[in-house]
Amino acid sequence: VLQFLHDEVGYNYRMTNVQACLGLAQLERLEDFIAHKKALYDRYAAALDGVKGLRILPFREEECRSNHWFFSLYLEDSGLDRDTVIEKLQAQQIQTRPVWALIHEQADYPRNEAYGLDKALAYRKYIVNLPCSTNLSFEDCDRVIEAVLGL
Repeated sequence: VLQFLHDEVGYNYRMTNVQACLGLAQLERLEDFIAHKKALYDRYAAALDGVKGLRILPFREEECRSNHWFFSLYLEDSGLDRDTVIEKLQAQQIQTRPVWALIHEQADYPRNEAYGLDKALAYRKYIVNLPCSTNLSFEDCDRVIEAVLGL
C-alpha cells in the first residue's frame, strides 16, 4: 500500500493558473471590499465597544493599512463565556468563531520553539470573531449587534 507519511511541517505555495486568474479578478474589487469591511467594523465598534464590558479590538492603522479582515469581540471584562456566546448566537443563525488555535499547539508544532504568548493565550480564551464577510449587509450587521447586546 502506497502511503505518504509526513514527519515534519512542509509548505506548498504554488498557485494554479485558474487560482491566479480568480485572484487578479478579485484584486480589481479590493478597494470596494476594504471600504465595505471598514464600514462594517465601524458599525460594530460604535454599537458594541465599551458596552457591557465588551470590546471590539482595534486595528493597528498607524503601522500599516488594515484590510479589516476580521472583527474580534473581546469578552474578558464582560462576564460572558466565549463558547456560550458562540452557541447562543448560533441558535439565532449567526455564525461566529473563536480565534484560531495557537500554532504551537497544533500537531507537529509542539517540538518547535514558542515564547512570548501571554496575550495570545488570553485572546484565544476571550475572542469571538463576528461575521465580517464582504457580502454582509448593514441590516445583517445590525442583527448581529442586537443579538450580542441581548446576551
